[in-house]
Amino acid sequence: MTTAPEVRPLESDAEFQALLSAEYQSFFGFGQPASVLEGWLDWIGRDNLRVLVQDGQVVGGLGLLHFGQYFGGRSVPSVGISVVAVVPEVRGTGAGKHLMQQTVRQMAADGAPLSVLYPSTWAFYRHAGYEPAGARTTYEFNLRRLGATDTTCRLRRIGPEERRRVEPIYEQFACHQTGLVARTRMNWQKIFKGEPEDVFTYLVEGPAGPSGYLVYTHQEVPDKPYRIDIRDLVWLDESAGRRILAFLHQHGVLGESVRYDGAPVDPLLALSRVENQKIRYNHYWMLRMLDARAALTGRGYPAGVAGELHFELEDPLLEQNRGRFVLRVRDGQGEVADGGTGQIRLGPRGLAPLYTGHLPPEDLRRMGLLEADDASCGQAAAIFSGPRPWMCDRF
Repeated sequence: MTTAPEVRPLESDAEFQALLSAEYQSFFGFGQPASVLEGWLDWIGRDNLRVLVQDGQVVGGLGLLHFGQYFGGRSVPSVGISVVAVVPEVRGTGAGKHLMQQTVRQMAADGAPLSVLYPSTWAFYRHAGYEPAGARTTYEFNLRRLGATDTTCRLRRIGPEERRRVEPIYEQFACHQTGLVARTRMNWQKIFKGEPEDVFTYLVEGPAGPSGYLVYTHQEVPDKPYRIDIRDLVWLDESAGRRILAFLHQHGVLGESVRYDGAPVDPLLALSRVENQKIRYNHYWMLRMLDARAALTGRGYPAGVAGELHFELEDPLLEQNRGRFVLRVRDGQGEVADGGTGQIRLGPRGLAPLYTGHLPPEDLRRMGLLEADDASCGQAAAIFSGPRPWMCDRF
């Protein structure tokens, strides 16, 4: 007799090995040995792994990563979902759907306002209330064609003992973006993972102090010169951006190209003298509202925008998300109160891209993810306006 599947934390080393086997079978180790995948699970942390158990056997699982995401200048707690896997013999039985829906309920019970993931397929995660809400855009451009020569700022390589100097630079930049991760120590460990001689970190220093940095590695390319893979890149002013481009251009003597993850419309590319970039990947991430009221009050809003939105939210998985409430925005802050007229009717899949600004309310209405009159759509567009949502952290 088949028992109902259960989603829970790991209970033994044997269950960890069973999860590792399920992960490796699902992803083929991302083309790497099983030991590399095991290192990834250890990076997530065994306390943050969840297993799907059916008839006493581990048949799948996933990992949870805790960080924040910046919206309107404020960090909102979010849970990243990683390495979702189900063994082939139970696929198509609803096991994976059960894994995700139970995880959503557990995360909500733990008090998280948001959850985010990079999907392998949209349809599967939509069953759990996730919807595309931002992008990670990977650019590639030819090093020799950058044509950048600005060396006004000082740029110097720093070692492991100075790496923490880049953290405030990132925070100063990220808080003005939409969707970027408010990094924890785990996020930084991943960026700098590897031997110091293989992971290059350069700090840009202007007249007023540090104003940018980049972290990169060299990648072998068959039958071609090497490629630079940038793990992290931030510039706070024009001089820093041009200094980084000039530094990359200097690699064109021996190198072929550079890849990095940037914004959907990235201003760094506009500093180059030639139109040189190619979009290699455009990977959309999906967001799930776990506590809509907390998420709406936790983020910031555009300065100078004031108004109120009357929501009616229907959530098939989370009862605490359902009902009517009013969002009142003033002086960059939002307050939520129960009640209202419910002029904007939507579910978690409609609220996620509205919240991040990924899609305007008019488009969500055309897609059938939102019902509202023109006035409410116009007010929502103003309240949720801001930079286009994106992320560069991978998990």
